[in-house]
Amino acid sequence: MSKGFDPQPPDGSLVGAMKRQLGIGPILLCTGAAFIAALVLAAVVLAAIGTGERGLSIALQLTGRWMFLLFWLAYTGSAMAALFGSTFGALERCRRVFGLCFASALLVHLALVVWLFRISGKQPIPNTSILLFSTGVVCTIVLTLYSVKRVRDALNPKLWRVLRVTGLEYIAFLFLADFVINPIQNGVKHPIGYAPISIMILVGPLLRLAAFIRTSRQIKVGITHSSLREECHRVPPSMCKIAVDDSPVSDAKIAPTATALIPPGVKPTPLARACR
Repeated sequence: MSKGFDPQPPDGSLVGAMKRQLGIGPILLCTGAAFIAALVLAAVVLAAIGTGERGLSIALQLTGRWMFLLFWLAYTGSAMAALFGSTFGALERCRRVFGLCFASALLVHLALVVWLFRISGKQPIPNTSILLFSTGVVCTIVLTLYSVKRVRDALNPKLWRVLRVTGLEYIAFLFLADFVINPIQNGVKHPIGYAPISIMILVGPLLRLAAFIRTSRQIKVGITHSSLREECHRVPPSMCKIAVDDSPVSDAKIAPTATALIPPGVKPTPLARACR
């Protein structure tokens, strides 16, 4: 979940309107729509099938899939933007809204779970599942608090980062267990129905890992380039010449002294001008 929207959105688009930092209004609109959508899904199922255990179970399955879609967009938005560029920039900027929409849809899901416990003759799910699900709810509450700027600024950023990453990965694990592991263990009748969600669940962590590796490399290269510029400023400008364009630079284009300043294993191109 990100800290906010892009303060300079394009005019005339729905995404642009969402990205305007006009206070809590747009966020309430989106979270309210996510809540109503989950409520309508549950109401339609219960009206068509009934309010018994079977109807509630199907309603839980549908609201769970709706929650997963919202969570997945918040979970992978930043990674897709890092890997595929500005095409997915809107997803990255709207991560916070998708995360809060997930939390609002969870309220309907929780109400259905409580209802199922009330009408069931025996406990519908084992104690282990109750513990895992309850922990996921706590993680959602923590992530929701993280979206509040005052709360976020009041605590240690490193601690919040650990809590945020841990909470996101734990919720992703719960969806993995619910939509992949459990169906395999229980032998569902129609496994093809789980295929799209299963693929999304498995791809999500891979996208985040790939984005993390790419970002780490960019940071490492940036630090190396910064160090090279500092070293170049310590020698006469005539002895330190580095190309300014983005084309490959051969060793012949770099003076011997500047070449010696480049750390071992670091390709000398492309670099911005270090010395003039």
